[in-house]
Amino acid sequence: MKNFSFFLVDLYRRTNVEDDFNFLLKSQWWDLNKVEEYQLKKLKEILEFSYDNVPYYRKLFSEAKINPKDIRSFKDMENIPILTKQIIKNNNIDNFVSKNAKKYGKWKKSTGGSTGVPLNYYMSYHALSMELANRLRAYTEGNYKLGDKIIYFGGPSLLGNVDIKRKIYFSLYNFLTLDSFNLSEITLKQYIDIIKRSKAKIMYSYATSAEIISSYILDNNINDIYFNGVFTTAEVLFQEARQKIEKAFHCEVFDTYGANDSNVAAFECKNHKGLHIASEKVITEILDDEGNRVKEGEIGNLIVTDLTNYTMPFIRYSVGDYVSISPALCQCGRGLKLFKEIKGRTSDFILDDNKNKVHGEFFSHVLGKYDWIKQFQVIQETGSRLRVILKSEEKNHPEDLEKIKNVLEKKFSKSEIIISFVKEIEKLESGKHKFVYSKIT
Repeated sequence: MKNFSFFLVDLYRRTNVEDDFNFLLKSQWWDLNKVEEYQLKKLKEILEFSYDNVPYYRKLFSEAKINPKDIRSFKDMENIPILTKQIIKNNNIDNFVSKNAKKYGKWKKSTGGSTGVPLNYYMSYHALSMELANRLRAYTEGNYKLGDKIIYFGGPSLLGNVDIKRKIYFSLYNFLTLDSFNLSEITLKQYIDIIKRSKAKIMYSYATSAEIISSYILDNNINDIYFNGVFTTAEVLFQEARQKIEKAFHCEVFDTYGANDSNVAAFECKNHKGLHIASEKVITEILDDEGNRVKEGEIGNLIVTDLTNYTMPFIRYSVGDYVSISPALCQCGRGLKLFKEIKGRTSDFILDDNKNKVHGEFFSHVLGKYDWIKQFQVIQETGSRLRVILKSEEKNHPEDLEKIKNVLEKKFSKSEIIISFVKEIEKLESGKHKFVYSKIT
């Protein structure tokens, strides 16, 4: 029998989360050969569709003299040029949207991500459905059953813009949301009370936010909060933080990974030997800086082909993260390959006027809505000076700059806000861009 609350949300959003969830529960136990057969079938379908319906791919394939029907293996994909955020931003977004977008759904999304490069894009109903269904599948490692209460502890990348519609379907999904932008002693105490009353079985949280609330619990000798599992995301989960979270909530911690624009996602199982890639919805490649495939187990650039998004297909898309894939499958028996290592997702907190921690995603939310900002970096130089560095070819946006400054000055009223423009923003040694950096934390 279908879950009535999920049925109502699916009816409104034209998704199929419950059926996709049940499909993924079964497909994860396919052997690797069956997984790859399924991927190849879906790859051929989306390539032919993109050639016929998406202006960008029609032109790209024609210029590269590629016939989608000639792609018969994963190796044949190497002939398709890489897609990047910058290519999308440098073109009219309509060129990347299929002519059939209304049929497949056109949910507008945006991401600042760990790279600090804002991007607006569209997802189809099916891509949206599979994204949530896979996340719920991950929670089953914490004995989640469809409809169980889940605490969502994060910012817009987890929660989106929480308007009245989103509040309604969060309620129907039984998701309880906690905002991690401001983590003071007062809000942490309030969150503890909310968690206790909620009787939630699962928490899904930014890694650093889960660590901060765990520290508060341990420091105050709070011993009566129990979850079936805590699932972390958005940042690197360090071993010390994992141990702290497990002690605070009396449960296992499962790390997860996701990049919403490419719809790639991965999750830990109870073996904790890596993160299982949701291979039913994406194909992953790992390339070196010259665009060649690395040897299995070596770290390189993550390239993703989304098999579900027929509204705005992402084919051989460079996510901007450096990862490696394990040469061996997990002993749990899943036919899903494992991310062995993921680099470059860590971000600092910035301290506000009251020394409360403000998560780096706050700045993605403030700056990510402006297409003319190609990339950004926020540096807290002192307790009274915040520098916002913008990479942009345009500087004639005084109204937007005024809005940005007003939001930041309201948040950091005792700080001097300095906005400057650069041609290039410095990267980390890993090749990633550290978009939030505090010199005082």
